[in-house]
Amino acid sequence: MSNLNQQLKLALLKRKKSGNSLEQGFTLVELMVVIVIVGILGAVALPNFMSQTTKAKATEASAKTSKLLTEAASEYQYDSVVANVTTSMATPITTASAAGKFTYSLPAVTETTVFNVLATGKAADASLAGQLLYGCVDLATGIRDISTRLLAAGTASDVDCTP
Repeated sequence: MSNLNQQLKLALLKRKKSGNSLEQGFTLVELMVVIVIVGILGAVALPNFMSQTTKAKATEASAKTSKLLTEAASEYQYDSVVANVTTSMATPITTASAAGKFTYSLPAVTETTVFNVLATGKAADASLAGQLLYGCVDLATGIRDISTRLLAAGTASDVDCTP
């Protein structure tokens, strides 16, 4: 019986010794490799993430510009007077400019049936400062054109709604 006890104690000690190597944790080299891998993934993913925020802001400007152009076309359908459209759009343009990353304006008011909207990035957002987005609608036909991307300051309009 005492021989059996000794063999049991010996087996338990062997098991404890073999389990010890698994309980030690990670080596410094293993931790450094993991940190390097995470750093590389972060360096690759961060620029992609940063460009996504700019794209989202451009989408906001595009959506608001589209809404303003739709509202202008609807206003023109009411009485077919371009001057009334320009006058009635003052409040929606002011409202759109107040809440958001862009300032909206009417760059060229003419007596043609083409209504233009310009979205300019506000200086408070460094990634958008001076960036432009153009939009136009031919009030008579309802045909719209909106920039597909943000343009640098001083860039001519890339949209065309000429009748």
